Amino acid sequence: MSENFAKLEQWNPLLASEIRKLPEFQDGITIQEEKALDDFVELYADNPKAFSNTFKQMYQVGKPKVRKYCTPLQALYWLFEDGAFEEARAVLEDYQLIALLDYSWVLGNTEHIFHWKWKTKEAALLYQNCSDNSLKIKIDQFKKENKGATGYIIELAKEYPEKFDYHFNEAKYHKFLTKTQKRWNDFSTVVERLNAPELIDYYEGKSFVYSGYYRTGHPASYIFKKGSGNCDAHVSFTVYCLIKAGYNAWRKSVSNREHVTTFYKNEEGYYILDRAHKRTIAGKSRIRGPFNSVSEIENKYFSTGSKIIGY
Repeated sequence: MSENFAKLEQWNPLLASEIRKLPEFQDGITIQEEKALDDFVELYADNPKAFSNTFKQMYQVGKPKVRKYCTPLQALYWLFEDGAFEEARAVLEDYQLIALLDYSWVLGNTEHIFHWKWKTKEAALLYQNCSDNSLKIKIDQFKKENKGATGYIIELAKEYPEKFDYHFNEAKYHKFLTKTQKRWNDFSTVVERLNAPELIDYYEGKSFVYSGYYRTGHPASYIFKKGSGNCDAHVSFTVYCLIKAGYNAWRKSVSNREHVTTFYKNEEGYYILDRAHKRTIAGKSRIRGPFNSVSEIENKYFSTGSKIIGY
């Protein structure tokens, strides 16, 4: 660890201790990781109070005594590793877990969003570094008529590279994408990362697609490998992750629906996490609760007299 990190250990020992637990630092530290960590510490030094308050909220996600590391903290660190400094500052200014994950987690159903954001930033750099005023005027007119010019600017840069002092290189994005995909290609690694219900809910919504067919007995890894599955496949993965994270979780069937869902219980009461629906919207949480009992879930969550039965 760097000299800057030694300062962080003095300023905020718990934060420094949690950073040491991150998987990125279990096999030594690379030059890139050290640079990212230095940037991390520098941002902390800019506003230690805001950073400490944000970290307190991150620390409460999941079960600190059970999990191997604090996943939101890893997500924040990734922003520094990926050079997303503006996004890291935005997280500290107004911390929201979902916003942090939106910035940091590049998942199967969101890769196109990251690609477009990257292109937008590249187009802005190209425009700033366009050395031909007449071409700039042309871009301004196109933007005015079409409410945007990202793709247009990039195509001009490809056609007239000599008129730009900045080089557009699509390979940079593919290098970034390859790096981020490696973060999500191992089942055990992902399960270890999904150490809280809200993290599981978010990941499933951005990674899995519901597919209606009749089959039971899916292993937990099935939907992880396939990317789609029925309610049984969803529930197998969800329950497995929750139990690994230290939660009391189980599956329950819904009568008259040929449907199975996930229940879990903690200090606040009973919860249901149900993402296996055609109408499920990726960006909307599918966690409901807390409830005082299973019968309360039946009355409030399900309709048409459906009952929760053992599975």
